[in-house]
Amino acid sequence: MSRLWSVLPLLVAVSCTQPNVTPRSSGSVAVSNDDALLFVVDADHDLLVVIDTKTRSVLRQTPVGRQPERVMVAPDGAVFVSSRGARTVSRLSKGGEVVEATATVGAEPVGLALSADQSQLLVANSRSGTVSMLDAKTLQVRREVEVGGQPWAVTAAPDGRRVYVSDFTNGAVRVADLDRGGQVSLTLEQPAEAECAFGTVATRTPNQAADVVLSPEGDRVYVAHVQSRTGQLGAMVQNSLRLAVAPALSTIETSSDTVRRDVARNTNALINGGAAPEVDFPAAFLSTNLDEGCNETRVNSGMDAPSSLVVDGRGEWIFVADHNSNSVAVVSATGRVDERYRVPARGISDVVRVGARPTGIAVAGDLRTAWVHNALDYTVSVVETVDGALTETHVIPFGRSTLPAEVERGRRLFYSAVDARMTEPEFGGVSCSSCHPNGGADGLSWVLPEQDLNPWQTQRTLPARNTPPLWGVTTTAPYHWDGALADLPAFSTRMVTQMGGRGVSRSDVTDLSAYMGTVSPPDNPASGRLAPGLVARGEALFAERCESCHKGAALTDGLAHQTLSAVSMDTPSLRGVFATAPYLHDGTAQSLRQVITTRSSLAQHDQRGLSPADLEALEAFVTTR
Repeated sequence: MSRLWSVLPLLVAVSCTQPNVTPRSSGSVAVSNDDALLFVVDADHDLLVVIDTKTRSVLRQTPVGRQPERVMVAPDGAVFVSSRGARTVSRLSKGGEVVEATATVGAEPVGLALSADQSQLLVANSRSGTVSMLDAKTLQVRREVEVGGQPWAVTAAPDGRRVYVSDFTNGAVRVADLDRGGQVSLTLEQPAEAECAFGTVATRTPNQAADVVLSPEGDRVYVAHVQSRTGQLGAMVQNSLRLAVAPALSTIETSSDTVRRDVARNTNALINGGAAPEVDFPAAFLSTNLDEGCNETRVNSGMDAPSSLVVDGRGEWIFVADHNSNSVAVVSATGRVDERYRVPARGISDVVRVGARPTGIAVAGDLRTAWVHNALDYTVSVVETVDGALTETHVIPFGRSTLPAEVERGRRLFYSAVDARMTEPEFGGVSCSSCHPNGGADGLSWVLPEQDLNPWQTQRTLPARNTPPLWGVTTTAPYHWDGALADLPAFSTRMVTQMGGRGVSRSDVTDLSAYMGTVSPPDNPASGRLAPGLVARGEALFAERCESCHKGAALTDGLAHQTLSAVSMDTPSLRGVFATAPYLHDGTAQSLRQVITTRSSLAQHDQRGLSPADLEALEAFVTTR
């Protein structure tokens, strides 16, 4: 049972229901307007599961598109589902019995929202870099607007004009203007926070903006994202990536479209004993393992990466589901600090443990109950107050895994920041997914800890290395950019050590390899859209100029080559390369064009002698891989 007594005003003795200004659910679960039904998307079986909240039983399972990602209930009771693997969005009847309409949108649709007047359905197409705008009744596509990046979540301002879209890759939020056809009018960068880490100050980079939600009053937008510490720390902590990835909340004031900077709680003043001034918004950095003095607390409630968030109807509390740490944090939306909180300086009242990989959360209208979808368990946790404390009171099962046993075990290891074999959960663990979300790449360059360095030795200055994707990894040995790790057992052992885990067995490595072998490149938005003649010309140029190193089905020769800076680097695979920017071993090339022109790291890469038309053709072909 959690000791979340401090949030009792939120879930107990609340007589008024939550207004319909903002949704009461987010992510992969939604609740009907009368709280009678839960709607859960089962991405493994392409189903919308409907659950009776009173009997806690499954009423029906309705087939939807492939790999459904998110679900939303409209004020009129209609249910909307985005199907990431099918490029579709569906509208279902009030009880989820019948699919009334389905529309094709961009590649890998994720986030859903209604416009302020509820006439348009907004869909964030994560791989197309666009937002589709559809008629909410008929699902007729009105327009598809380019917003750039990797659009993940979307919400509409109450003024009927502005739409806020989170960019999963870099944590930014783009503001689109509906009065200008949805054109992006402003990009709000989440600040890189200077945060205490083990008695020192480290800079954290915003990343993985998984959700964006409007406050009930419409005066704020909250962004759930990650802050990653990619740089190098002192020798005493160099052997561990613990706390390298941590959950964060950014607050945007909609009156001015400015991001509130959490300066008071992210400076040397806290380390040096200074007091934090009063603020009226939540702490940006949600670490639960460092106190206000930058000391480790070992409270065994570390968090890793948020998946979804919900704001209570009075705008006082924010529920944040963390999908790698199997937990939900309850955070003060007004910056309230209470010495009895789990982490007073950050306004975190407590952390409730739930099932494996929570990807969605919903809150009842009377604020007495919350429901959390645990994707890897195929369950919903019912969270209620019991004897003055908030706890998981029931678990509603609705399905089971149909994956091979070794793949399922490997998947659970891959996504876990709480398994001591893989990491140090008591210090705020990390998971494989922390840097490889969905098996891909986080778009960051990391200074990884040195291996087997005596804690009292002076650590060398190490170069940053760009995170590669893991699709096809079982066929692309050797591993790491220098090719120093010959096989997956060596690679897994090294990474688990750096993540702070106690170690994995041979069977664990087999399970991890089995799961990673199922990871495939994402849906390519260029598929079928580029001119065939252009791609054919690029293919001929690729065969002539690139195929000596990027060969075979894996598009790599598995060999090391010396760069222009005299560093030997393993040939990376080009599978799914369209989705892995930035490029090169150090992440210094922002585009494929830069790889073969201005940022060439190998003499063979330099294609500046090609005509502009040939450069375009070569880039087009590589984009289709």
